[in-house]
Amino acid sequence: RTQNGELSVWLLNEENVALQKTIKVESAYEKNWLVSDGLKAGDRIIVEGYQKIIEGAKVKPSLWEDASEKQDKPAATNELSKNKEGVK
Repeated sequence: RTQNGELSVWLLNEENVALQKTIKVESAYEKNWLVSDGLKAGDRIIVEGYQKIIEGAKVKPSLWEDASEKQDKPAATNELSKNKEGVK
């Protein structure tokens, strides 16, 4: 939220500089917001570490991966661990 209590997100401009943007939210579902105003297609939103951001800070962006999706994927195994059980 902004100092005025309005909902906001942190965006990155073309130079990877952080900018706070006020948004309007239609509704919320679980941990997601339905944003009705203030964002446009292609906006790059800061989703981690935004608590430490200040207006005008230069940011080194990286692609975000949902941690819950990682938990759903099986761990990689090698042939030795596959053969450890049941091969006699």
